[in-house]
Amino acid sequence: MANYLQESAPAADDGGLWIKTSTGEIFFGQGGSWTNTSAVVDFATFADQAHIAATDTMLLRTAAGAGVEVPGSHVLARRADNGPFIGDKGLQLNGSLSLSGVPAEDHGASFAIDFATYSSMGQHNGGTSHGWWGWNVRGDAAVGQYRYRVTGDIASVLELTSSGDLVFKNAAVGTAGTVVGLSTRYEFQASGTLAPGFDNAQDLGSASRRWGTLFAGTGTINTSDEREKSWLQSGLTDDQYAAGLRLLKEIGTFTIKDGGERIHWGVRAQRAWEICAEYDMAMPLQMTGAGKFKKRPSALFAFLCFDQWDEVLKPIFKPVKKTEKYIEMVSAGKNEDGIEAYIAKDMTREITVQEDSGKTKVARKAGDRFGIRYDEFNQFLIAVLTRQQGELDKRLEALEAA
Repeated sequence: MANYLQESAPAADDGGLWIKTSTGEIFFGQGGSWTNTSAVVDFATFADQAHIAATDTMLLRTAAGAGVEVPGSHVLARRADNGPFIGDKGLQLNGSLSLSGVPAEDHGASFAIDFATYSSMGQHNGGTSHGWWGWNVRGDAAVGQYRYRVTGDIASVLELTSSGDLVFKNAAVGTAGTVVGLSTRYEFQASGTLAPGFDNAQDLGSASRRWGTLFAGTGTINTSDEREKSWLQSGLTDDQYAAGLRLLKEIGTFTIKDGGERIHWGVRAQRAWEICAEYDMAMPLQMTGAGKFKKRPSALFAFLCFDQWDEVLKPIFKPVKKTEKYIEMVSAGKNEDGIEAYIAKDMTREITVQEDSGKTKVARKAGDRFGIRYDEFNQFLIAVLTRQQGELDKRLEALEAA
């Protein structure tokens, strides 16, 4: 078996492999009879233009334009400088595409298609701090996964599992930009249930970002299992009873500012707090001249609530125009066999990216809010009314006995 690299067909009787130098066509033959495989090397002129380095992997196509299957772990069309090949069209498939690989940040899970490096190609520019994002069609327990990372902050993952659950996860990101651990936060289960990632560890809303009206067919279920409680007392102390009698007189009607004219029943949280503080059920509210608290208010009883939040700033991004280099495959006409040939051409284009201006704006002002946990507050008032009714019954019995 001999190999030939020349223009004219070899006349050798041994046969072998012949590559025609002018077109790159590959022939196999024996005994002077050569069969054209109609394979064309697309990168025929790449090397001369220094676009393909010696370490690059080569991409072949047949004369009819069909792709060549590359077995094993080979990569199709990878440049030595890791730059992209960009033509006038995106990736088009009329069947299936199967790749394999294990990115470092994916914790060893295999995947089929990964656009994690899309941002580095200049196609996704949400700010210079954006590290990677992408949709991964995976081959393990997760059917699909959308990932997003802001360098040095949080990696977020939206995952569609093989059981049909949609799972949101996030994790801290290491200094090297690798995910150090994923924790499930929410699960949109295939059954229709929305579940938290952990039991009794996550809130729905916050003091500064509250939900509006909750529409439900039944009420909430609060854990009341005896095995999860350390029981303190039944009934009330004299101070608690005295405070409760005063709180009963605080119940009244009100409307919500900027919330319409509908009338609501309840108490004023600060007034309830002040009454409880007189009976050592809460810390007294001590204010400075600037209207701020000397100490963060705290209460012994959980029906009194106080929350505060810090100012939140967010960066201001500005559009910046940049010149981007890329390689475009352009037609070089047809060769002597009538096959369309292409050459790589260095191109530049102007793109607009969003960069951090170094300035910030207030996304949320610092603030605080008092509140009442009415389910527990009402239980407290029921205990007050129960004791009051008991005392009235005793007085009535005494009067009747007299």
